[in-house]
Amino acid sequence: MPAFALTLWLDRKQRRPSAEHLVFGLHCQAFVLFLLLLEAKRPFLVAETTSYSVIAHFVIALKRVYGGTWVETASRGALTLGLNFAILFAANLSLAFALLAL
Repeated sequence: MPAFALTLWLDRKQRRPSAEHLVFGLHCQAFVLFLLLLEAKRPFLVAETTSYSVIAHFVIALKRVYGGTWVETASRGALTLGLNFAILFAANLSLAFALLAL
């Protein structure tokens, strides 16, 4: 979560306290985990549709919280998620190398 809040903090024009970005990240994470719980026992088509609603929720939440046009919001959301995945990949890779060195 702190990595996600950091990417939100780096990408935004408005400078808000980092705690606000952390709360937004926790909100998005809670929604994703709730939908994963709902998807667990559903048929494939229903689960797939539910997965797409996560993307829609994230873009709509970004638009409501941070403002901007829809195109700007979608591109910033993609950039934020890309940075977040890159940070997580680098952290996991460094952890794997550290474990292999043992």
